[in-house]
Amino acid sequence: MKNSKSEGNQSSLANYMTLFFSMFLTLSIFHKAGFKYNFISDDFDLIKFIIFLGVYLVIYEFCNAFFSWLYPNIVKEKK
Repeated sequence: MKNSKSEGNQSSLANYMTLFFSMFLTLSIFHKAGFKYNFISDDFDLIKFIIFLGVYLVIYEFCNAFFSWLYPNIVKEKK
């Protein structure tokens, strides 16, 4: 029987790698495609922001699944 606290936990290394690589891949895809939008310094454009957020979330989910598999959180259960 699994401990309810250990379910859904993810190693911190997987979290950091997911954040780094998903942002890197999103920005590199947009650079290759010629999509220029800096949501911090540019004026707010809802369509570009939705495109940026959607692509980032899709890539984040793929990276999250990969790095969760690569760096699993090993929790030893007490008997």
